[in-house]
Amino acid sequence: MKTTITFRQIQSSEAVKDFVNDRLAKLDRYQHKAKEAHVILSTERYLQVAEVVLSAKEFKARGKASTQDMYASIDGAVGKVEKTLKRHHDKKIKSKTHAIKEVSLL
Repeated sequence: MKTTITFRQIQSSEAVKDFVNDRLAKLDRYQHKAKEAHVILSTERYLQVAEVVLSAKEFKARGKASTQDMYASIDGAVGKVEKTLKRHHDKKIKSKTHAIKEVSLL
């Protein structure tokens, strides 16, 4: 997966980049075949804002979180994207199993 990290109005740091890559690595378990992840990190007054946009072949998942701590914001945004991916994954699995049950009853 290609990962792009954009820093707006803050200094870039290797620690933050590593943290983002570690958090995005745990999204691979949903088998969504994501092509690209774009992470935007910015500051608005006293808030640290993190936005994650994940692009896959079938859909896009977006999560945005803002707290006073950048690491907590990244966790929140990735958590929202993970929730969306899980919902999409479960929906796909449910439709496949539902179709199989209908065929077996006939």
